[in-house]
Amino acid sequence: MDATAAWNRVCEGVWRYQDSCALYAVGSEVGWVLINAGTGEGVAALASVKPLPIRALMLTHHFRDHTAGTARWRDAGAEVWAPYWEQEYLRDPAQHWTERQIWNSYDNRWDRMAPRDPVPVDRFLLDYDRFSIGGLDFEVVPTPAHTNGAVSLIIRGHGQTFAAVGELICGPGKTGRVAPLQYDYNDLKGGFNLHRSLDRVLAHRPDLVLPSLGQPFGDVPGAFAALQANIESLTGVMADLRMSLAHTPKECTLHEFQPNCFFVRGSVASTHLIRTPTGKTVTIDYGYGPMMQMPAKSHRGNRRSKLLARPELIDHFGTDRIDLALVSHFHDDHVNGLPLLQRLYGTEVWAGENFADVLERPERYDLPCLWHEPIHVARRCPLGETMEWEGLAVRLFPLSGHTRYANLVVVEVGGVTLAHTGDQIFFHNPDNPNGEAGPDSSWFSNHVYKNGLELGCYFDTIRLLEEVNPDWLLTGHTAPYRMNDHVLRVLRDGAEQWERAHRALMPLGDEDSHAGAECQVAKLYPYRNYLDQPGPLAFDADILNPFPRAIKGEACLGAPEGWKTQPVPFAAGPRERVRVSLTLEPPADACCRRCPVTLGVQIEGRPLGEVTEALVSIGTERPWRGWDA
Repeated sequence: MDATAAWNRVCEGVWRYQDSCALYAVGSEVGWVLINAGTGEGVAALASVKPLPIRALMLTHHFRDHTAGTARWRDAGAEVWAPYWEQEYLRDPAQHWTERQIWNSYDNRWDRMAPRDPVPVDRFLLDYDRFSIGGLDFEVVPTPAHTNGAVSLIIRGHGQTFAAVGELICGPGKTGRVAPLQYDYNDLKGGFNLHRSLDRVLAHRPDLVLPSLGQPFGDVPGAFAALQANIESLTGVMADLRMSLAHTPKECTLHEFQPNCFFVRGSVASTHLIRTPTGKTVTIDYGYGPMMQMPAKSHRGNRRSKLLARPELIDHFGTDRIDLALVSHFHDDHVNGLPLLQRLYGTEVWAGENFADVLERPERYDLPCLWHEPIHVARRCPLGETMEWEGLAVRLFPLSGHTRYANLVVVEVGGVTLAHTGDQIFFHNPDNPNGEAGPDSSWFSNHVYKNGLELGCYFDTIRLLEEVNPDWLLTGHTAPYRMNDHVLRVLRDGAEQWERAHRALMPLGDEDSHAGAECQVAKLYPYRNYLDQPGPLAFDADILNPFPRAIKGEACLGAPEGWKTQPVPFAAGPRERVRVSLTLEPPADACCRRCPVTLGVQIEGRPLGEVTEALVSIGTERPWRGWDA
């Protein structure tokens, strides 16, 4: 048989097949585990090597030359495992192709190599997971490079450690394709990611590397170092690559700013760790770190979480376990690591009762920076009450400004009071680059209207800080700093400017008709709706009476012709928010993707128009929203 059409032995228990990419079959006494699918041509030939059942097929990334034959392997009995962060390309490529910009595009990612048809996936490969199949031990290593969601697999068996790396490296000093490493117009962000990913694979000390675009090789440290050096050779002509390699830490680091209180330097959103008197570890927020650089386009695969300061935690405390997480607000850069902590350590999450539902049921909300994975909240904390935990006193207070769905997190430990303000407070600091307000500082409000905010919200923040009187002020994106009276003066000046400017810009007087600074009369819940087949849909509408008087009104859903609904009357006091329940029934043959359903509002015969919307999908792919879904 021609060598290109045959499985060739690599070493004991490992065979290679050259397809559209190199496939590897790792055998044990109970069956085969395949790495990547190619076109699927190798299925029949594998039986001639050894007639064992095909237990699993594991994909390293979504490119068609690696995934097109997946269905053929699945038909042969393989359970399909795929990287969790590649799911939007594998499970629902139609949505990807629909939303991808094709005119005037500056997006050069190789997501153009996404599958044409959905790829059947039975299980997802989750970062840092360890599992065994038929006497072989596997560990999933996050290795973004040619794609943001790519993984490598460390395989231990037959007395050796193998690294199945996809197309991370194809041989000593070489990677098979450089073009996919350019995400945006003239960058090499993927080159940075590749450089760092090589370190993560090397930390497992593999004996043999199994590349999908090359031949297996040993002498792994030398091969990897040569590739890193060749990446670095581009820094002379690519300033962004030079600066990112020079200034971005390989790992987050711990800095103790107060006994048993640590700031994690290097995480994208600030992460703060507190060591309790009983030896437990508490985190305030937990987002993503400097593991990878992201394309300009924002989607969930570009917000891949990682474990922060792991080596230092183990060195300091003998464990990297996080026992409790307190949450300042719902934004992805502050919470997207929480599902990872819950999966690995069973971390308990506490959040204020004012936004815990956003974490647990994100599909209901239309908010910026909303993380797609449901985060189980162990305790919906009553606001303003003191809660004791392992020697800490914790209080949460509502904040509004950056977002309505936020808390001031106050922690007292060892006689010291810490106040975490989320993303509510930052300063323009010509005189103090460390973030603390100085003589020439001004306040940066960081308000985002769609996040929800109230008039007077920043004055409320100042009153809270005066009441709490913290020793340390923690923010969402700076190092901690000491609280002082000057901070309050700068905040008060800024709050007065913010309030004065908004009241000058819009009719916001007591006798005016208005929907506040947020400018939204109503919201519809759930925002995202998925039905496998047509059936009744139930919605809740939160409607604000924009008038300074009591009113009667009517709400009605707007949908395609043939969808059944009825208007619902409501009454509301001056400026009152009321909740109205509505139903919608699509026809029996309905099939749609993200069909907008609008909410029309009339007040005393005056139409306010279709003031908000929700999206309905029927008979299309449901998103896989979390590791425990």
